[in-house]
Amino acid sequence: MKTNNKQEEGFIKIILIIIIVVVILSVLNIDIRGLVESESFQNNFSYLREAGSSIWSWLVQVWGTYLKEPVTAFVGYIQKMLEK
Repeated sequence: MKTNNKQEEGFIKIILIIIIVVVILSVLNIDIRGLVESESFQNNFSYLREAGSSIWSWLVQVWGTYLKEPVTAFVGYIQKMLEK
């Protein structure tokens, strides 16, 4: 069965990669549940979530304050140039 949709192909590749990683971890005798439920993993994941949230908030603020108008104007200029 051949798919023409690139998104479907990408999704299938991601699923296959996840399955392969799980099989490799199983062969290496690594307990995924124990790893995910460990306190250090939870702390690290919490830190990454907080840092990501802070960075995202900063990016939204920078976009709205400094970049939105110039980028919008530039894109409009490029669109006008391409219409000619």
